[in-house]
Amino acid sequence: MSGRLENLEFLFVTGPNSKDSIFSNLPKFRHLYFKSTSRISEDWIIPQTHSLETLSGVLVCDLDDEKILRCFPHLRHLKCNYDYSWINDCPDLSFLPQLESIRMTFYSLQEDHFPTLERLVLESCNFLKSIPSELGYIPTLQMIEVHSCGKIVRESAMKIKEEQEENGNEELKVIMV
Repeated sequence: MSGRLENLEFLFVTGPNSKDSIFSNLPKFRHLYFKSTSRISEDWIIPQTHSLETLSGVLVCDLDDEKILRCFPHLRHLKCNYDYSWINDCPDLSFLPQLESIRMTFYSLQEDHFPTLERLVLESCNFLKSIPSELGYIPTLQMIEVHSCGKIVRESAMKIKEEQEENGNEELKVIMV
C-alpha cells in the first residue's frame, strides 16, 4: 500500500490511530494531523518521518513521549496536549531547533504550572473569561501581552499588574494591542 503513497506529504487522521506500516517508505511525508487527540506511539515512528515538519493533535504524557518527539529534529509546527502531572516543569523543547510555532494545552490537577514563567502572550482568546489571578503570584513574570482579546481579559491583565505593584514588583509590563 505504501508504494502507491510515495508522494504523500500531508496526512489528516480522522479515526483511531493507525499503527501499521502506512508511514513506511514515504520520503516526502512532512505534515501529520490528528483530528482527535492521539497519544504519540513508537509504533508509528519510523526512520522516514525524521523530516516531519508539522505534528498536530498529539498527547504528550511522559518522558517516553518526549523522547519520541526528539525523532523529529526538523519539526517547525507543533500542536499538542501536554499532561503536566508527570513533571513539575514546563517542557524543554530546545531539542527542536527549527520550531517556529507551538500551541500547547496543559492538563493537570495542579494551577502552579509555570513557576519560572517570564512572559505570557495571549492572542485572540475570545472565549477566555479572565487571566487566572494565580499567574500574578509568579515572581519571575516580567510581561503580559494581550492581543485581540476581550475587555475582561484586558481588565484581568491590568488587575494582575496592580497586584504586582502593590507587592513591590514595579517591573511587570502589560502590553495591549
